Amino acid sequence: GTWAKWEYKDGTLTIENDCLGFYPLYYYLDDTTIIVSNSILKIIVETGDVELDENALRMFARRNYFLSNCTAYKNIKTLAPNTTIKWSKGALEIDQYLLPVKTSNLSHDQIVDVYIDLAKQAIGRYLPDNEKFIMPLSGGRDSRWMLLELLERGFRPEYCVTCGDLRDIKLATQICQRLGLKHKIVEPRQRWSGDFVRKNIRISFATIQHDWLMGLGDFVRNSGMLSYDGNGVGMFSRNAYTDKGMRQFEMFRGGKYDEFEDELFPSDNAAEKYIDMLPAQFGFVSGG
Repeated sequence: GTWAKWEYKDGTLTIENDCLGFYPLYYYLDDTTIIVSNSILKIIVETGDVELDENALRMFARRNYFLSNCTAYKNIKTLAPNTTIKWSKGALEIDQYLLPVKTSNLSHDQIVDVYIDLAKQAIGRYLPDNEKFIMPLSGGRDSRWMLLELLERGFRPEYCVTCGDLRDIKLATQICQRLGLKHKIVEPRQRWSGDFVRKNIRISFATIQHDWLMGLGDFVRNSGMLSYDGNGVGMFSRNAYTDKGMRQFEMFRGGKYDEFEDELFPSDNAAEKYIDMLPAQFGFVSGG
């Protein structure tokens, strides 16, 4: 499951999370104090420490995510997946348990069949229990395969709802028309609106993207009905066998780490200039 927890007992604070680290948890540490929260902003309010991490921001400017346990702030860290932290009298102990990687002798076609079967099993565990539901639908893979699997099992949503760019709306409309489903469109609100600030606070400045999801979330919440969403399914079902992807894979497998680093994190003057703009444009709380 998705979880994170902490406990203070006999002078020792223990913090743990699940194997994927899906539930966000952050901590601040100095010589005498540790603060734990699921919100970076709450930690900033408590500490007043807003020193930005320039190296982490350089990574963020190029890839739109932070590496390891880094955040935008130098003294605030995120709990990495499958990690246990113990803190007692100013001493910190961190243990991360990496999931074992298993090799497989299955062919590509067999792997595809196993993947499809696992996806079907996942949906089968969470079928509607004689209740109405709606289906958020984009142009991506996650929502599409969930919708098709639910239909195959005899469950039809009251309607599908789409909020996104014109490509998402066009594809979702075509899917609903083909399947004979009702379709509602939530107009995305203007960029840099209150949604952008709400998103940053909600996810603790983890990405620049996806503020449009706030409007969709409001719509789904106000509907009062069950809804389905997939997290990261498209990342598993994407075509990784592109020329660029295979080239990077061969670099890494061949131990050409310098070339791999240059390919994945290029030296980009535009990105360097972008770093100076991040605190203001991204809405980071900073001392400036």
